[in-house]
Amino acid sequence: MSESNSLYIPKRVLVNASGIDEKNVNADIKSGALKLNENGNIWYRQATQYVCQKWEQGKTDMYDPNGGEPDHNFSSRILSILDDEIGVSNLSFKWNGRSNQS
Repeated sequence: MSESNSLYIPKRVLVNASGIDEKNVNADIKSGALKLNENGNIWYRQATQYVCQKWEQGKTDMYDPNGGEPDHNFSSRILSILDDEIGVSNLSFKWNGRSNQS
């Protein structure tokens, strides 16, 4: 899968959605365990893998990435944050290409 046309999220979104302390995230960026692109954003897929790995290790204080309810998992929290950003005009979203509408 190509990263070039994929979803990237700001580090602050990863921190807010995961509950991982920003100091830990910064340390993992510094060590190369988590990579930022040239704009300082994190590939969504890598962020998801990172959060799940942190949870499995059990050494980090964080939110459960799977959540106990549908709206309380990592992906739902990401989408909620992005939706809030769209609502205040900090982010725009547009579908390109064909639609599968009937």
